[in-house]
Amino acid sequence: MSSLDHPLDDLSKNVHSKLVAAGWAPGVARHDSLLAWLRLSRRNIATTADVWRRFVSHFGYPGPPFGSFKGELDSCRSARIAQQILRELFLLEVRSGPTRYPTTIIFNPLGAIGSAPEIRTLGVHLGGLIVPVGEVLSMAHVLIANSGEVYVLDYIGGGLYYAGESFGTGMDTLLSDRLFRPVYIEGLDDPYFRLPEVTPDSPNVFCPVRAVE
Repeated sequence: MSSLDHPLDDLSKNVHSKLVAAGWAPGVARHDSLLAWLRLSRRNIATTADVWRRFVSHFGYPGPPFGSFKGELDSCRSARIAQQILRELFLLEVRSGPTRYPTTIIFNPLGAIGSAPEIRTLGVHLGGLIVPVGEVLSMAHVLIANSGEVYVLDYIGGGLYYAGESFGTGMDTLLSDRLFRPVYIEGLDDPYFRLPEVTPDSPNVFCPVRAVE
């Protein structure tokens, strides 16, 4: 887990350069971008408190059963990390480049609202609110856990995968030829989240530790 205060400080040179090439201006919010108005007819969801709260409420709320945190949304680590990311990257599209498995990531989490029940289920089992920050285009949702870890949830029930311990390491995985690690969560037997062949002893499997309430 990264101890850095801002998730965008935890980027490799490769990821940093790809984001800048895609249009990222470090430290600058994308709330008034023309692209945001043309594509969504709204401003960046992460720059207005009420809009952000309404968005996050689709996936859970502060307090049990979504984790040990209490009180306001600001105290929820996953919501804070996701908001910091989307404040600067909302609607940005970044491509992996010439790799064996070319990938496009778009930082538009609105499509994840349709998968809110599944994401809430993950939050219960992982012991913390899960907040989406975007998608691997036409493939999967990119999610931030309350631990700060990055997960990838296949759209059509192809399983849950672990990308990294922080946003930076997760982006390294997503924008390279590194393979995602299949996730095994004890007690979560729904095949939407785990392919039948995945067990705690499977090669490269990731077994997350549930947050203690």
